[in-house]
Amino acid sequence: MLTISPLRQDQIDASYPLMLSALPDLSLDRWRSYAAEVAGLNGRGVMIASALNGTLRGAFTYEIRGANGRGRELSVDAIVVPPLGRGLVVRALGEALMELAKERACTAVTVHLPADSQWKIDYFTRLGCEVSVGPQRRTLEPPETGHSE
Repeated sequence: MLTISPLRQDQIDASYPLMLSALPDLSLDRWRSYAAEVAGLNGRGVMIASALNGTLRGAFTYEIRGANGRGRELSVDAIVVPPLGRGLVVRALGEALMELAKERACTAVTVHLPADSQWKIDYFTRLGCEVSVGPQRRTLEPPETGHSE
């Protein structure tokens, strides 16, 4: 069983190896800065999947955006799912991001994935997400000063 919750300040350093597995060019300083910046924001954040023993098992980063007249959009830029137990982790993260979209009154969910993640592409498409396939993001961008929420 996994618990999905917002990343806490005391989990930032412990979550770095997990994030590095999906974003190999992410520096520890950039991760610390990004995680600390988004922690206090209402429309942007990091959700972590934790096992009952506290082990961090997966994560996703998100931002709530205006969707050009279509309503609000939950945009998921990085989904981190290690190979071991990936089915359980991706299902838990998928359910959590759909629930987050519902809680935040988002009418669309877009998940950005690299082209070499066909199993993730298939899963999130079946879940009802719009999937944007492209080059793997290598860093996390700093929060925009005027995000939509």
